[in-house]
Amino acid sequence: GLADRPFTRSALYLERGAWYREIGMPDSAVASWLWHENTDIEGTIPPYLVQAAEVDGALGVHARLRIIETTPDADFGCPRARDVARLWTEPDRALRAVRDRAVAGLADCPP
Repeated sequence: GLADRPFTRSALYLERGAWYREIGMPDSAVASWLWHENTDIEGTIPPYLVQAAEVDGALGVHARLRIIETTPDADFGCPRARDVARLWTEPDRALRAVRDRAVAGLADCPP
């Protein structure tokens, strides 16, 4: 379960989205990459769910980047680009170029 493998769910959704994109189903890819936006937790939260949710939050930025690269829809992609800019204000050196590409796309977004 999630307690033993907190990365499993996130990795599954990222890879499933990549597979959908590869076989020409970009809408399904984007739907798969939105998993991190669907977390409904109420009441006391077991620690293993907290850890899995933290992984979802961290890898959710990568999902947003894939959405930006996949969909030409500015109404859908621009909010995700804004999220990347907000969440990765100071990314690791290895991720700066990726973040900068997403932020550069904001120039084409409506205010």
